[in-house]
Amino acid sequence: MAIQFVDFVPDIQVNVWQRIKKATDPHKLVQEANRWIKKAKVKVINVETLVVPNPNLENYQSLPATKTAHGTAIYIQIIRVWYDDGTI
Repeated sequence: MAIQFVDFVPDIQVNVWQRIKKATDPHKLVQEANRWIKKAKVKVINVETLVVPNPNLENYQSLPATKTAHGTAIYIQIIRVWYDDGTI
């Protein structure tokens, strides 16, 4: 058994003022993960939601933000699927 993972990250589009104008709905990420699992025919070990900082989105005011000692931290939500790839 070899454990692997795949991440499903939202597609985020910004406008000319560097604000989020469109982002993938989390429910659509789950649907995408389900399609991948079915197509890849893998044995799923675990599915988790991760909230991760994305330094490329530092200036986007429309995402949840937290003030830190180094400025504003922006976070995005991703879906991670852990699976057994069937190898030894």
